Amino acid sequence: MDFLDMNFNELFMKKHGKKVFNQIKNQIIQECFKQVSNEYIETIFKIAYLNFWGLSNSIIKQIIKDVLPNQQINVQEIQNIHKKSIYYIQKYLQLSIL
Repeated sequence: MDFLDMNFNELFMKKHGKKVFNQIKNQIIQECFKQVSNEYIETIFKIAYLNFWGLSNSIIKQIIKDVLPNQQINVQEIQNIHKKSIYYIQKYLQLSIL
């Protein structure tokens, strides 16, 4: 299995628990004001992780395009819409490395 094909939301949930994951998932849904798919939520987690590791938006966009070729992803727009949920994901990632 390719590393980027992994389910980052599942990795997050295993590390930080279902309660924290569901809080962030609900935050993502609230930020969107529309029904979102599990694939969309996974994309938010991928962007949060990749950004946390220091990758630029252009590299993240290419990685997402390679992993999800049928989706047109505007990384900057997603980061703007989901600024709060991405912040929370990255906050937990930071806590787990301390």
